[in-house]
Amino acid sequence: MSAKTVLAGEDAITLWRHGKEAWNEWVADHPNASVDFSDHHFQSQDQGIVDFSDVQFPNGGVSFSGCNFDNNRSARPSFENARFGNGPVSFSDTRFGDRGVNFDKAHFGRGDVSFDGARFKGEVRFIEAKFNKGDITFHNAYFGLGHRYFDYAKFGIGDVNFFECVFEEGDVSFDYARFGRGDVSFDHVKFGQGDVSFDVTEFNEGTIGFMHAEFEPGNVSFGSAQFTKRTTLRLDNTHFKGRVEFPDLEHVGNIERLSLQGAIFEKSLHISAEEAFGCVLDLTQTKLSNQVTLENVECSLSREGAHFFERKAADRKDAQRFRRLKEIALQNKNYAQAVEFHVGEMQARRWYYKGKAANWSNATLEYFYMLFGDYGRSVAWPLIWLGLLTVSMAMSFAAWATSSVLAWWEKLPTALAFSSSQTFSFVPINVTARKEVAENLFGTGGIPEWAIAIATGQSLLSIVLLFLLGLGLRNRFRV
Repeated sequence: MSAKTVLAGEDAITLWRHGKEAWNEWVADHPNASVDFSDHHFQSQDQGIVDFSDVQFPNGGVSFSGCNFDNNRSARPSFENARFGNGPVSFSDTRFGDRGVNFDKAHFGRGDVSFDGARFKGEVRFIEAKFNKGDITFHNAYFGLGHRYFDYAKFGIGDVNFFECVFEEGDVSFDYARFGRGDVSFDHVKFGQGDVSFDVTEFNEGTIGFMHAEFEPGNVSFGSAQFTKRTTLRLDNTHFKGRVEFPDLEHVGNIERLSLQGAIFEKSLHISAEEAFGCVLDLTQTKLSNQVTLENVECSLSREGAHFFERKAADRKDAQRFRRLKEIALQNKNYAQAVEFHVGEMQARRWYYKGKAANWSNATLEYFYMLFGDYGRSVAWPLIWLGLLTVSMAMSFAAWATSSVLAWWEKLPTALAFSSSQTFSFVPINVTARKEVAENLFGTGGIPEWAIAIATGQSLLSIVLLFLLGLGLRNRFRV
């Protein structure tokens, strides 16, 4: 077995100085070789500019670890449209010059890519860069003053790690970027003054983290971001000093958890989506200093159990999350949304009331509250049940007061009037009218005791249904 070819040190520099054509021919003859530029200081005499654009790299691995491009100030180093092989690629601890660096349309093969500890200055460009299968890491990288563009970049299967990076003043843009299956970490990242944008970015299966990140003044936007697979989004204890927007989020039903717990918002917060979130948004313990807009936000409660009396929240903390969302909705005077969140809170705490298992009586009351009034959200259901109760009791009273079908039919209008008087028993005119109608229905002997008991029960149930009707009207037209 032949030894692996390694092009390193001055041999690598000499071949590169001969130009792209000579370099690419050598790579074609040695497709599995490794290339090592580690610790080289690229000087201004190195072809005037450091240009690796359109260069092909072999599959054996490529290392620019510890390289210094800071001494070349004549032009921005370029790896535009460079093609890296399927081995690991390392730019760890590399120092790029004041003019930035260009990786536009660079293609990385099936191997890990590391920019750990790299130092960037000026404009940094990874527009339309493509990362294949493998982990991508910028851990502890430093981005100096300037804009950074990762627009339309495609990250393949594997983790993407910006953990503990520092972005000095300047915009950071991942617009239209696409992340493959794997975790994405911006945890403990410090963003300087400037806008941070993930507009129309696509996130795949995995956990997306911005926990303990700090954003200096500037807008943070996830406009029309897409969550195409099961995703967890964590922004716990994050500090935002500018406006934060999550408008028109797409496929939010795939979000299994969205947590902003303990986050600090010094400006406004806006969240909107056209479909229900696959979780309950966690805004507990947040510090909100300005307007919070939850436009069209609906949350799905994950529950366990086969039927109503067994179903309970999979996460007992969802009740607290719904309660916090309800508080925000009430502050915004969005009463319809507050009612929805209140219903979610009731459902989430069904079997966790006051930190312990609730009893069956509470669950039974909630069941009837849902059945007759849809948790105070419906006007139609109380009316329907009230009509059914009135008509069914009228038919029953007519049957009890007669002994034949013909007599029952003749007594039905009278029975309907008597039943209606029981439904609206609190109306003063019904007191005398009810007595006259009862005589016509039951005769001069008066109302039988059993009929009095049944009518009393009807009156009580009617009062409950009328209360639910009023509650539905209040919740619908409250201003």
